[in-house]
Amino acid sequence: MGQNITYKSSQGNIEFINSTNFQVSVSDSVGIINIFISQSLYQQQLISNFQEPIIRSISLQDNKFIINGDNFGNSIFSNVSEITLNSIIQDKSSYLDYQNDRIIITSPESKFSNRYQFDISIANVSLNNSFVYEINCQNPINVNENDFTSIKCSLPGGNENDENMMIDIDIDNVKSVNSSTTFTYNIPIISQYHNIDNDKISIIGNNLFSSIQSSSTIIKFNGIPIELQHLNEINNKTSLIVSLSQFETSNLNINQSNLMNGDIQVLTPKSKISNSLQIRLIPLIEQVVGEINKNGGEITIIGKYLNLKRFNSSETSIRIINLQNSTICSKLQQSNNINNKTSIICQHSPTSTINNNNIQLIIDDQQSNNNIQIEFQSPIIYTAQYQYDKDNSSKIQIYIKGENFGNDPSLLQFKISNELMNNNQFIIISISFETIQIETYYILSENNEISILINNKQSNSNSVVFESLLISQSSKSSFSFLTITLTYIFYILIYLIKGNLSY
Repeated sequence: MGQNITYKSSQGNIEFINSTNFQVSVSDSVGIINIFISQSLYQQQLISNFQEPIIRSISLQDNKFIINGDNFGNSIFSNVSEITLNSIIQDKSSYLDYQNDRIIITSPESKFSNRYQFDISIANVSLNNSFVYEINCQNPINVNENDFTSIKCSLPGGNENDENMMIDIDIDNVKSVNSSTTFTYNIPIISQYHNIDNDKISIIGNNLFSSIQSSSTIIKFNGIPIELQHLNEINNKTSLIVSLSQFETSNLNINQSNLMNGDIQVLTPKSKISNSLQIRLIPLIEQVVGEINKNGGEITIIGKYLNLKRFNSSETSIRIINLQNSTICSKLQQSNNINNKTSIICQHSPTSTINNNNIQLIIDDQQSNNNIQIEFQSPIIYTAQYQYDKDNSSKIQIYIKGENFGNDPSLLQFKISNELMNNNQFIIISISFETIQIETYYILSENNEISILINNKQSNSNSVVFESLLISQSSKSSFSFLTITLTYIFYILIYLIKGNLSY
């Protein structure tokens, strides 16, 4: 290339075939060959060239054109090559590989149809004829047998930039006319998603990320677009992991906790938009405000994604249940956000238990955690009375009236004068939500403050004065003696009066 080589018959590097033909050996090269022949007084100049480049096949894979052929020259000749695609000369920076029998170039970002015309010139030596590469759909069959209104076929791999390509159908050399049907390669498709705890979602599909350099993918959820800029092992063409905190925006007064169930979409470069897929977030209960009694009561459930409506304003399917899968709340209302958390107000149903009142939400078939308990109201003592056992004067039976006692003896603890009694110091005769009967031998003093704990929740105190059994019995004996004496005197007086009257 650009090199002068002299051949002389005297040196034996010219081979005469016959009187009119001879040949010489030349090194591999490309382009134009200028030949100058000199013999005595005879001189002649001829122009020839190395073999023309040949294209045998072209395929399109992963946004790369693979051109197979011959006579392209080795890589040192790539700088004198010129590849023209649909009349546009391709920049040499698009060359990915250059060999004598194969050239790989990146596909251009310009929009093309399903027809590509290639021309190659190597050092001003061109193809004899342009090579045309067409995208044809192979092996067409009817989608449903005996239904001739639809067909399906297999397309070869396409260019990520191929979009809005017209589809023509040729059946027995009869072509479709005025077709407005188009096809675009690499439309993003969402097939499924997975919740990762309460903070992330994984999107599964295809063409979710563009391989075009410096491109990005946009995820749209709850009307909020976020941009994923880097193609990596986490975010790629078949899967994306999105942190829900990325959708927080102060402009719309939206934070992660009040995101709503709704459709998600993926947008890739060239305005390609995926199908929509409904995302159902996993609700999270963080706190329950309010206490209940045996008649139920109003509570407020606070947490993440606790919404009565979806993003499109349709109502969610929602149940509030206990560990036994029984519905425990009615009259649901969406409450104002509390500390940037979503909340629901509801009326708890009557209950017969004061502990293990765990709560769980099921919103659009997604189950929340169930490790939060609803608090039961503290026990309240209205009155506390006592009496000595008639058969055993050392026993005292204490009767307590009030509310929120429950009916589980194992949850009751008894205090006298602020001293917690051991279980062997009293016996529970009976317990209900409103009454407790206790038997004990243990009295600290005459004046005692009685209180109880139910499920470790403290009641108020009630003062009780215990009279000793001796004082009580003495008082009764004195009263009886006085009554007998007075009665006796009364009868004597009557007798005297009657006697006087008789006299």
